[in-house]
Amino acid sequence: MNFDDVPIDEMGEYSKKMLDKVMRAVVLEADGLVKQASPVDTGRFAVSWQIGENSNKGTPAKEGKYPNTKPSAKGSNYKPGTETVGNTYFIHNNLPYAERLCYQGWSKKNDPNWFEMVAKEMQELAPRFANNIFRRPL
Repeated sequence: MNFDDVPIDEMGEYSKKMLDKVMRAVVLEADGLVKQASPVDTGRFAVSWQIGENSNKGTPAKEGKYPNTKPSAKGSNYKPGTETVGNTYFIHNNLPYAERLCYQGWSKKNDPNWFEMVAKEMQELAPRFANNIFRRPL
């Protein structure tokens, strides 16, 4: 079913389902891009990224080495695949040095603007996701 085929009395629910799909795609893509672009020394920074639904609280990974760990979508009050419009999603890292790595070019392993480049990429991807999802049937 596409938007043109939706009965008028079902348009609200159909639109909400589609917008939830857009939200899901944007949150999970942004989370993956941030983790992939993160500078890695011990791997702790990359595995400490979390998604919070209406919260940016969470405990970072303990000190140690995380050489082969592939970060997955996680959060203290978040379950991947449940993203809905109306909630706010925070992709955050609560390590004490996270801000320096993201905004102050503290790592010599990454471009100093890596975090802003991810944000810019998401600004370009989000409308594409919406266009693709609204053109695709449920």
